[in-house]
Formats: sequence, C-alpha cells, structure tokens
Amino acid sequence: MKIRVDNCLPVRLHARACSGTCESYTTTSSNTPHKLETKCECCQYVGRKRKLFRIRCPHDEDRNLFRLAVGSITVPKRCMCRPCSSTPNLFFSAEKSILLRHPMLDLLKANVFYK
Repeated sequence: MKIRVDNCLPVRLHARACSGTCESYTTTSSNTPHKLETKCECCQYVGRKRKLFRIRCPHDEDRNLFRLAVGSITVPKRCMCRPCSSTPNLFFSAEKSILLRHPMLDLLKANVFYK
C-alpha cells in the first residue's frame, strides 16, 4: 500500500489486511423442514494496533532538503470469521421470511403458511 502524508514523499508499506472466505449459507432445516437455517460469517478484524513508519518530507525553509518524520497507520491485530451482523443466526420459515420483507403481501398473513 502507498501512503501519502501532506506534501511528503509517498512511502510504500506492507500493511496487514483482513480478507478471505468464511462459511455462509441458507438451507432447509433438517430438524424443521418448513424453516430455513441461515449462517452468515464474514472475515473481520479482531483488535487493532498502530504501525509506525518513517517518511521523508521537504524541509520548511529549503525545498531541496528533506527531514525525516514519523507517521502511523492503524492495522488489524488478527483476522477471523465472525457473524456478519449483530443479529444472531436464526431459523425462519421461508414464508414468514418473505412476508417480513414484503409488507404488501398482508393478505397472506392470515394464511396457514404464516403460522
């Protein structure tokens, strides 16, 4: 990654990042076949830390001279698969899930499928 600070020369740094594939799916529940089971996990950082680096900046009085400055960036401490949101993975009936997202289908709410 290339870092730019004010009018200093850009500096190339190796910075840790979180990326990858985690388990996510929606499927029919084997225990309750009229419900869907959803699991959603995303690659996320766990904790963060500052990484210091040196950067060359033009001297205030003479543009031909440079001074060394210290900068910092924030990087993840480590990465892991975590739930995609604060909502826990839940079981929903397929019909109820659709009705919750489509309020225009109010007529179906009285139907047996919603129960």
